[in-house]
Amino acid sequence: MLDLGAVLSERLEQRRDFDHTNFSLQREQLNWRESKQIASMSTFSNNQANRMLDDTGWSCQPFSALSGGDVYELLQLRCAVFVVEQDCVYLDPDGLDTTAWHLAYREAGKVLAYQRCLAPGSSYDNESSIGRVIVDPTQRGKDLGRELVRRGIDFNLTHWPDREILIGAQAYLQRFYESLGFVVCSEPYMEDGISHIYMRHPSAQTG
Repeated sequence: MLDLGAVLSERLEQRRDFDHTNFSLQREQLNWRESKQIASMSTFSNNQANRMLDDTGWSCQPFSALSGGDVYELLQLRCAVFVVEQDCVYLDPDGLDTTAWHLAYREAGKVLAYQRCLAPGSSYDNESSIGRVIVDPTQRGKDLGRELVRRGIDFNLTHWPDREILIGAQAYLQRFYESLGFVVCSEPYMEDGISHIYMRHPSAQTG
């Protein structure tokens, strides 16, 4: 006679083994992608990783070097503009901040301009990127945004010289990015209700 209890017990054990194996595979895939994103940072010295700061108020830091107050201030500025001012409901902390370098300009301890620099394998498989480019509303019209993006380009081309820089720019900023060496490489597309275009900057080796 078929022992239903034994059969069910065996099936449950097989199911537990399958779930455990599937979870382990997913975890390995996640760890692989995370390690790929962080790999490029491992070549930087400890001094670079702790802080890259000059006497003009500019700094560029990995997430691990930011304090809780730093993170709060950066997210507050990003949300004030990208969510509130642009009336765009989206999740700003998208999982890329922890592997990004955070480039900021401060005066009297206040962040007035910011962007994040992303290694190849973060936003895009083969290209580096810059994103979350932002200037405090009170500081617009002073060319601070141009200096911000110029520094971001220099950072990426210095640390990943053989890689192009790919960005998803808001379409109305096309001419601004073209003036800094970017070229449109896509048709307009909608993201979070705002028209965007992909733009590409040549690598240091081909530029």
